[in-house]
Amino acid sequence: LASASVGALIVVSIVALVVGAGADPLAARTRTLSSTLREPGAARTLGDIAAVVASIAVIGGAASRESTATLAWLPVLVLAALVLVIATSRDGLIGSRSPRRFIGWVALAIATIALWMRLADTGETTAELYVLPLAGAMLLVVAASSIVGRRRSQPGSASAAPLTAAALLVALLPSAALSGLHAADDDRLAITRAIVVAAVALALAIVPLLAERRLDAALPQLSSALVLSGIGALVVLAATQTIDLFAASGGQPLERSALVRAVLVVFVLSAVGVAARLLGEGRLRDIATAGSLGAAALGAGVLGLAGAVDPIELVGIPLALGLLAVGTLHLANVESARSWLWLAPGLIALLAPSLLAIDGAGEPLWRAVAIGVVAAAVFVVGLVRRLQAPFVLGGVALLIHLLVQSWPLLTLVGNAVEWWLWLGLAGVLIIVIAARFERRMQNVRDMATRISQLR
Repeated sequence: LASASVGALIVVSIVALVVGAGADPLAARTRTLSSTLREPGAARTLGDIAAVVASIAVIGGAASRESTATLAWLPVLVLAALVLVIATSRDGLIGSRSPRRFIGWVALAIATIALWMRLADTGETTAELYVLPLAGAMLLVVAASSIVGRRRSQPGSASAAPLTAAALLVALLPSAALSGLHAADDDRLAITRAIVVAAVALALAIVPLLAERRLDAALPQLSSALVLSGIGALVVLAATQTIDLFAASGGQPLERSALVRAVLVVFVLSAVGVAARLLGEGRLRDIATAGSLGAAALGAGVLGLAGAVDPIELVGIPLALGLLAVGTLHLANVESARSWLWLAPGLIALLAPSLLAIDGAGEPLWRAVAIGVVAAAVFVVGLVRRLQAPFVLGGVALLIHLLVQSWPLLTLVGNAVEWWLWLGLAGVLIIVIAARFERRMQNVRDMATRISQLR
């Protein structure tokens, strides 16, 4: 089985090298491929028909096999090679202007599926031994193509950056997906895998933002390929860890290392979002920030609603601080920005989890005090800075908190006083309001107008 897996690895790597051999700078050196691709149009059409027929035959043969056959991956790999033949035009594949070049991504996807089918058959868990050589071969193709292109004073190929992103994702995603395997049992391999993937993904997500223009000058869209690959790996890693922690909790609060992992998932993603907002610029910065904070919000929401994190503020506060930092930076740079769009998500993440966690009976004192202080501070900041979202949300949170905390006292008072006294007090209040109804309505309208004028 091991030798068959190695054989699959070699064949898939050869497929990746053949993809790269279609690049303009390397096509001149690949005599056999170039001579084949420069046949007349009629011969090329016949070749496409033959490849399609062969593909149909391969699919039919695979369908006729039993699902438990140990060689079920082999027809899929052969199909990937045939699709690659169809994708390659007369001027190669990478850097080609023919619409055929887009079919090359299908070939790469099918070849990757074949590799994973073989790994699944053997029950292999050390995927790095198989995917890293494939990713390395793809990166070598990009590097060789770029070097030869510079020597010939040719512009960088537009397909090089997507191929770089594909290579990085091939290298990182399997490890990210496997990082949660036995992680709940403090398995060293799983923990090491998660740390390494996180470190590499963080570097890819942040460092290119510091040299975006220089990277794009060397290779078109290279910075985007690196940053998006890093963010994609981080999102997959966070999703895997969240699912693993959710399964390990069983509806009960996590303990020790599992709780630390849950906090780190939200904290790291929130920190990446803030760093991207500080260091980057333009659309790439916005995509990186939104992707990181969105993944952090999803992880915090799943773990918080499942009751896996107690107290819930451990994941709510890091997310809220990240959202508020990004929103504050945007409001400081864009005068026309509104506080509801940029501050409301962070304020909700800061106040709502604590308010929802209040159960009345066994409420810890620190939470009751903290909610009151934070809500009052948010309300005052909104009033002083003339920001509508903090003013409204802080005020609402403060009123809800005061009502919840004073409800037991109100219940005792209500039980101690006869019902007809309450009815009399309500009648007096209605008469007072009705006596100056127009004045009170004008006050309400003035207050609404002033609130609407806040940013």
